[in-house]
Amino acid sequence: ENASLFLNNATFNNGTGIVNGTCDLAYGKCPVFNSSNARLGNAGLEFNSTNVINLTQNVGALEPARMTFEAWVKRKISSQRPANTDKFISSVKNDGYGIGFQGPSAANGDTILLTKIGTGQVNSNRFINDTDWHHIAVTHDGSTARFYIDGVQDSAKAFAQTFSSAGPYTIGSRANDEFFNGTMDEIALWNIT
Repeated sequence: ENASLFLNNATFNNGTGIVNGTCDLAYGKCPVFNSSNARLGNAGLEFNSTNVINLTQNVGALEPARMTFEAWVKRKISSQRPANTDKFISSVKNDGYGIGFQGPSAANGDTILLTKIGTGQVNSNRFINDTDWHHIAVTHDGSTARFYIDGVQDSAKAFAQTFSSAGPYTIGSRANDEFFNGTMDEIALWNIT
């Protein structure tokens, strides 16, 4: 079992704690390491609806046949989604997976979304409608997606998909669109369910 750890507090060093990824400092596209807003460890990674980390790891390593994606997330506003848009924790532009928030209205909050971009999607049953820290985990074994929120299985949904994108994957958006607005910590992808 291996993990592709995207943010590792053990390597936090004056804002250089991003492993397996890059961001564009010249255009202010890098999320900010904030040592006063972390769920675990030294710092949380703050996104402001324009920041993104471009993952530089081999795309195949980011699309295992069996996977668990997990992260601690804290949103800045209780609903991330204006009409007809999603807000991605991690995604790719086409044919790969996307994990993020999707909701029908600001009143209900948002569900957790697993999608094969351009093909189909499934959502958690539970709505998240606050700005508290939540541990989000999504597993996929090739036929079933399972959603876990704060350590409790929310739902299991049939989702027979194989992810096969050309990449690159990002954290904090879908390519350069549908940005996450909030703080993330302990972001990891595992090749097990």
